[in-house]
Amino acid sequence: MLQLLTQTGNVLLTAQRRIGKTGLIEHCFHQEEICGHYHTFLIDIYATKNLNEFVYLFGKSVMDVLRTQGETVWSRFLTFLSSLRSNVTFDAMGIPS
Repeated sequence: MLQLLTQTGNVLLTAQRRIGKTGLIEHCFHQEEICGHYHTFLIDIYATKNLNEFVYLFGKSVMDVLRTQGETVWSRFLTFLSSLRSNVTFDAMGIPS
């Protein structure tokens, strides 16, 4: 499982209810190969009813985890957020990009 998490882009873990999927993920997140090199987030999105609730829960979880991991990570995260910019321009034909 650790090899899948560290060497592939996506992992789908599926099984019947009450088999231990969440416990397996939490166990993997606490292994040195993961916790020493990655920021991990375990978010239960089952209760979200729409995209707005999902985005709120996702953002809150990320901020809570990064805030507890120290000022350096939190500072880098805020710098990253402030660097995000969007810009709309129009070419000679009036087409936006």
